[in-house]
Amino acid sequence: MTFSPSAVLLFDREDVDPKTAAPRAGVTLTKVALPTSLPESAARAWYWPEASELLPKLRAAARVKLDAPAPHPVDEALLLTEEVARLTRAMSAVAVLWEPTDLIHEASAFVDQAEDASREDLPLYSWVAFEGTKSADGTLGMLTRGMSALGAMEIEVESSKQTGEQILECVTDVALFSLTGDGIPLDGETIDITNGSVRVRRMPSLRNDGAIALRVRI
Repeated sequence: MTFSPSAVLLFDREDVDPKTAAPRAGVTLTKVALPTSLPESAARAWYWPEASELLPKLRAAARVKLDAPAPHPVDEALLLTEEVARLTRAMSAVAVLWEPTDLIHEASAFVDQAEDASREDLPLYSWVAFEGTKSADGTLGMLTRGMSALGAMEIEVESSKQTGEQILECVTDVALFSLTGDGIPLDGETIDITNGSVRVRRMPSLRNDGAIALRVRI
């Protein structure tokens, strides 16, 4: 399974020339218009509150894309992440847009996550959106967006009395288990996480999009 990921480097200057950047073999770097999704991406970037302030300063963009698929979507994402981080440093980009999920990242944060990235230490927050929800009764939930592009199932918490930080930690653990373990968890499987264990169910997604997701109750 491949998903041909791409990312867009964002710049606060106009003099960006992909021809001088020397992308590695197997990688295409093309100057493109600023993505129209940027305002929405910045508005959703709870992990980078200053993202919206950057948008008026952006002047140019360049798309980074792999020319050939890797054996697994995670391998593709790792290869792309490594090259995006290298080009970000070389070209002094100020931000990165990860296009499979339209996640916008501060350049230094993306590079930091990419630095030690491996199959055992995935830069998950660069790739996957963790979207919090709040019910009328005050309980919290969370839905991932981007796990399916990596060959796994999206992970969802419908309603929990745990804090947002606790829910994020749990969902992150399940996501890492799904991507670094022997396969996608089975229906009813119990997974060890940082603080204890959780049981996952395969259920229709809360997004009502016809997909099956991993539902976690904590």
